[in-house]
Amino acid sequence: MEKIIIIGASDQSRHTIDIIEKELKYQIVGVLDKKLAPGQVFEGYDILGYIPEIASLFSEKKISGGIIAIGDNFTRMKVAKEILELVPDFKFITTIHPSAIIGKNVFIGAGSIIMEAVIINNNSKQQNILAILKPILA
Repeated sequence: MEKIIIIGASDQSRHTIDIIEKELKYQIVGVLDKKLAPGQVFEGYDILGYIPEIASLFSEKKISGGIIAIGDNFTRMKVAKEILELVPDFKFITTIHPSAIIGKNVFIGAGSIIMEAVIINNNSKQQNILAILKPILA
């Protein structure tokens, strides 16, 4: 299983952790949050620090990527930009709750969180977080 981190410790994170645990695709190594001190525990996972520590955590914990579990869109984009400036090849994972209903010809971009009981109709497209940030980072 790929080792990942969760960015953010809030209700959004609780839901995201639940989905990731149900999918059985990733191993959560820990959580990054600016309001909780390293060593504290959130939903059974250690707080590892915050964004400035992300590069060292990548090599130290052998993390392949992670997901931003912050509800506010502007804050999520700002955090993604910070991450990509420190780790340009950061892999944003996508997680989909097993109860989600997804139609055919649907594109779900990297970094997406598809919550419980969501229905995504045929031919829907959700843009990749990297495509959104590419012009900003250029």
